[in-house]
Amino acid sequence: MIKADRNLKVLKMKIQQLTVLILLSFALLIGCNNQQKKTNDGFKFEEDLKKSDIEITKSFIYLFPSPGEILDRFQEAQLAFDPEALHDPTHEDRYLTSRDKALNLGVYLTDMAYASLFDRSTISVDFLDAIQNLSVDLNVSTSVFESLIERAKENMGVRDSLVDISNEVFYNMIEFLEGSGQENTIAIISCGAYVESMYLAMNAVDSYDEKNPILKQITELQYPMENLLGHAESVSSDPNVQSILNYIKQLNDVFSELESESSTATVSEPGVINLTGGTAPELTEENFDVMKEKVMSIRQLIIGTKS
Repeated sequence: MIKADRNLKVLKMKIQQLTVLILLSFALLIGCNNQQKKTNDGFKFEEDLKKSDIEITKSFIYLFPSPGEILDRFQEAQLAFDPEALHDPTHEDRYLTSRDKALNLGVYLTDMAYASLFDRSTISVDFLDAIQNLSVDLNVSTSVFESLIERAKENMGVRDSLVDISNEVFYNMIEFLEGSGQENTIAIISCGAYVESMYLAMNAVDSYDEKNPILKQITELQYPMENLLGHAESVSSDPNVQSILNYIKQLNDVFSELESESSTATVSEPGVINLTGGTAPELTEENFDVMKEKVMSIRQLIIGTKS
């Protein structure tokens, strides 16, 4: 009966997501004549429009972008590599509960992506080994990793291949967990991955500077964070998910305080939603200080296995 209820909840969630995508696709067809510009750094102003008519387009992956996709945007915003910021992959055997294993699996997935983006081959493979060990403990099929580990070792020194592999690891894992009805584990892994992504970005910013391009990319994490919150709440009957909901809500609350005018959502391609109109969210110095403190605190709780 419990399993049937869980499957019904998952089915309802998927129907809701599909409905949203259909509606957004319809909205896109209606507005297909609107000219929009999208750039890698997130925003582009139409120079020939009056200030009051300026439209901004923001793109983000629906539901769960991989850590590599998130960090790639930060690298474009001049994020520097800091090996001291990485969580030690040899600590993976310190995590005893399924909750802590899943959270730190998300952390290690992000650290692997981070190392891959900066072409740190040996470090990337070390993280892949830790990821495999934690995944086995969480009953993720070893077939998800066997060929990827071999490919990673064969492609050491080839940045693009390592980045692709880190993304494949994430999405293969998500696909396996979704197919086996483990949406609760997806929520916990994603929480660890998102917190680590924010940590690596904010750790690179010593002091607030509104012109720092990294800050603009931090604001764009608002949308996948909202999706993560919605997903976690849909599986919050699981005690492990319930225990990490506070982490997600704390960060989402800070994002909710960012100042911006309302936008309209449309689907530009499968898996990608565009927000048009309004203004870009503004990360003030006060927002930044509060967010950085929360991210640092939550990250320490995750890697330190404190509750």
